Amino acid sequence: MTESQPLRREKLFIGAELLLLVVLVDMAKLVVEVPGVELDEKTMLELREDIRSVIRLRLARGLLLKRLDKMLESSTLTDEDCLILGEKAKEGVAEEWKRRGWL
Repeated sequence: MTESQPLRREKLFIGAELLLLVVLVDMAKLVVEVPGVELDEKTMLELREDIRSVIRLRLARGLLLKRLDKMLESSTLTDEDCLILGEKAKEGVAEEWKRRGWL
């Protein structure tokens, strides 16, 4: 491990279990340990895929929010304006779904 890739250890409480996360910064490795719990291979594989999915979704959400912040940094819309536009959009989608017979 080099100076530019420090090892970070973080302890998180999720439910009643303590998870120890070991994150290698700038590397694609994440180790999740749950003390005192043994899992069979099938469950372990499913859990790995679930964790990968959560990480992918959170990264995608973060990147999307950054792009939206950049795009909208000079917007003059207020929070109230955005809520009104959101309601109108939902109403429009509901009308379209009704027209198609989905609602």
